[in-house]
Amino acid sequence: MRIPMALVLGLLLIPALGLAGIGPVQAQSPDASPVPIWGVVLGTVIAVGLLYLIVHGPDGQYYRYPYYGEYYGHYYRPDYRPYRGFWPSSSVVVTVAPHVAGVVLGVVLVDGHHYILSRDAGGHLYRYPYFGPYQKVYYKPDYRDYHGAYVSSGDYRRAALRMGDSHWDSDKRILAPDVQRPHLAPRPSTQPNHQPQYNRNQQQTPRGTDQTNHQQYNRNQQQPPRQPNSNQNGGRDNSGGRKPQHQCGHPGEPACPDNGQHP
Repeated sequence: MRIPMALVLGLLLIPALGLAGIGPVQAQSPDASPVPIWGVVLGTVIAVGLLYLIVHGPDGQYYRYPYYGEYYGHYYRPDYRPYRGFWPSSSVVVTVAPHVAGVVLGVVLVDGHHYILSRDAGGHLYRYPYFGPYQKVYYKPDYRDYHGAYVSSGDYRRAALRMGDSHWDSDKRILAPDVQRPHLAPRPSTQPNHQPQYNRNQQQTPRGTDQTNHQQYNRNQQQPPRQPNSNQNGGRDNSGGRKPQHQCGHPGEPACPDNGQHP
């Protein structure tokens, strides 16, 4: 019995092509993307040096959507303007809703917010946000509150929280146009304005005088008053113009003339 050559070649080539990569394509999970905006965008705000969109949700809560890096190109709209109204600094930052890994056990409540609790094949627990805008992404009607063993042991609180994505959160260089960036007003200085206080008794240099006058002014203040010079004013002093006579030192005798000889 002859075997057709085409069949022989097929049996030989199929395994080789399969090893080369021509085989069934494995299913790949789609890339996670940012959560769609849920509510009314009030405008752009700056928090910790980064730009965000502040959104007032239908549930009455405020949410912040990143408006920098890759998020900027995703959320950009030319009508967004800086917002200067009220918004709580504790508002939740809405980033990316990753795909749920493992089996969903149910919904748990942590710090006032609902989360989806899941467990993978290795027994690791994960939490996914299930409130506000995230609920619109993850919602399934068969999700129910979980009251199993992980709740009684408290392990659900220690489950890893999955929010965000490195692809979207890594690049923060791209910012919105200048018209969409709130410019913070400079804060007034709270330090007292210390100015040197001059003592009224202190000598101050009169304004409008040069350095020479200033030095002459200080010299006149520091030098003692001069004694009258007998050689000035024609050799006259306080004695009425008479020549000064020396006292010889003999008691009871009149003053001697300048030559020092007695009459």
